[in-house]
Amino acid sequence: MAKRKLTRKEVERRITQALIEIGSEMGLGKPEEVKKKVQSLLQNPSRYKTEAVMPPLLACFFYGLFGQRLKRGMTEDALEQFINGLRRVATQIPTRIRKEMNDMKKQLRRRGGPGRRSLLDTTQQREAIQYVTMMSGQGKTFPQAFQETAAIFQAKGIEVKPRTIKRIWQKRKVLHAQSV
Repeated sequence: MAKRKLTRKEVERRITQALIEIGSEMGLGKPEEVKKKVQSLLQNPSRYKTEAVMPPLLACFFYGLFGQRLKRGMTEDALEQFINGLRRVATQIPTRIRKEMNDMKKQLRRRGGPGRRSLLDTTQQREAIQYVTMMSGQGKTFPQAFQETAAIFQAKGIEVKPRTIKRIWQKRKVLHAQSV
């Protein structure tokens, strides 16, 4: 016995109804609102390319792929398979959109900021450079000079580690250029 082929109108009506159900199940509005959007899209499918349409309507893209099949007619079984496929795709759409958005976010420029404030202002940094220069002139090694300079600032009540003094020492040319 040959399977009955559905008319194009019947297929379009059932696919539209499935899209409306999918949209309302996904929480995209009341069925009436979703129905208006689906119907407006089906009347002018080229709007899909130019407008941001709600996610379940991505299924209309698949609907367009099956357009040739609809012209020839579709059996009841094929239509059920197609609608079930739409439902499966619709449940994956939010996840796919989130993944794509995260990938897009990773490609965007990082939002810059001033970063962490320096523990010492420029005058204190120049002072630290003078201490290190003086101590290295006295024959002390740089690690010793950094350690003692940090101890001097700690005695003044400024909590600075030798590593901070070393970074300031490494930037002394920039600091010198700013003062000239």
